Amino acid sequence: MHWIIEHTLKYRYSKPTALDAQTIRLQPKNDSRQHLLKFDLDIQPAPAFLTNHIDIENNAVSTAWFKGTYSELQITASSEVELNDYNPFDFIITEPSLTQIPVSYPASYIPLIEAYASTLKTNSPILDTFLKSVLEQANNETIPFLSGLVSHIFNHFKRRERKDGDPWPPEKTIEQGRGACRDLAWLFIAACRSLGLASRFVSGYHVPFNVRKKPELHAWAEIFLPGAGWIGFDPSLGLMVAERYIVISTSYDPALTMPTSGTFWGKGTKTKLETSITISK
Repeated sequence: MHWIIEHTLKYRYSKPTALDAQTIRLQPKNDSRQHLLKFDLDIQPAPAFLTNHIDIENNAVSTAWFKGTYSELQITASSEVELNDYNPFDFIITEPSLTQIPVSYPASYIPLIEAYASTLKTNSPILDTFLKSVLEQANNETIPFLSGLVSHIFNHFKRRERKDGDPWPPEKTIEQGRGACRDLAWLFIAACRSLGLASRFVSGYHVPFNVRKKPELHAWAEIFLPGAGWIGFDPSLGLMVAERYIVISTSYDPALTMPTSGTFWGKGTKTKLETSITISK
């Protein structure tokens, strides 16, 4: 599948404002599952200086520096991506210690996956209770558990848009019985990490099946299993990730996948963000 994406973010400031360095993460990844054919980043007003690099988690990052003061800032990312067809179930777990929960990664993996596996290993009775029935139904087998968890969240939690803010703590999402896509993804990750499964947050696009539905920035989760690599699960839609998903950035920390981050100077200055995303063939 070939997709053309245009993603625009427009910041309006209540008065002329000085901008600190702005970090931009809008370039889709280029890997075996998706090929980035073209990418263009347009920034208005033009920055005084722009750098590009690949961060420690293999995400493409641009950093823009500005001189002067501005009343608005517009960033437009234009991408063309070719998605490969693949079967998300086409793998065999190569480490027997990962087939049953609780899992155990080989010692050689631990230094590399520590941030993805242990960040949320805390005592949480609410999370333990939430997981009990899912684990029982899966008979503590890893793949049935992951499939059951993504379906359980989809079936028992309401999807609610929430434009601003970090993902809710998993306990709050459970108590509320609802959440934005990032809240449900973070709940999925927290549940997996509590059982020792290496998990990371994903920011990207899901191409809607309904052509009338407005595309939006989306979030889901990925789990690392030896023999499979990073495999995706979308609790907002109850799906294992395959076609129609375009990955922009991944991280152990959702804050490191934000499309833009940076500060501005100006006492009493207020800002308003407008976003627009179009996806076409």
